[in-house]
Amino acid sequence: MKQTEKDALKIIGGLVLLVSGADAVRLAWGTHNWVGEFFEYFVSGVLFTVMIVGVPGLAIYLGMKVADWSYRNWLGWITGILLFGLLMVFLPQLIEQIPGVGWKFIRQLKGSDY
Repeated sequence: MKQTEKDALKIIGGLVLLVSGADAVRLAWGTHNWVGEFFEYFVSGVLFTVMIVGVPGLAIYLGMKVADWSYRNWLGWITGILLFGLLMVFLPQLIEQIPGVGWKFIRQLKGSDY
C-alpha cells in the first residue's frame, strides 16, 4: 500500500470516528447513564459504518489483489463476491451478540433512529 493510500485511510478513519462520536453524543444526550450510553452508541456507530463502507471496500480491494496475484480476473471477482457475501451474512450475527451494543447496531442497520 502506498503512503498516499495510507494517508487517505487515516483521514477517512478520523472522519468516521468524528461523525460517530457526534452522533453518539446526540443519541446519548439526556439519558440517565450518559457515559455508558455514549460508548454503546459510539461503538454501534463505528461498527455500522464498517459494515456499510468497510466490508464492500475490503471485498473490492482483496478481489483486485487476488486478480493481480493470480492474473485471472474471474478469480478476483469470485473472491470479492464471496468475501462480501460471507461478511454481510455473518458479521451482523456476530455483532448482535455484543451486550448493550448489539441491539443498537441491529436497529441502526434496519434504519431506525432509536
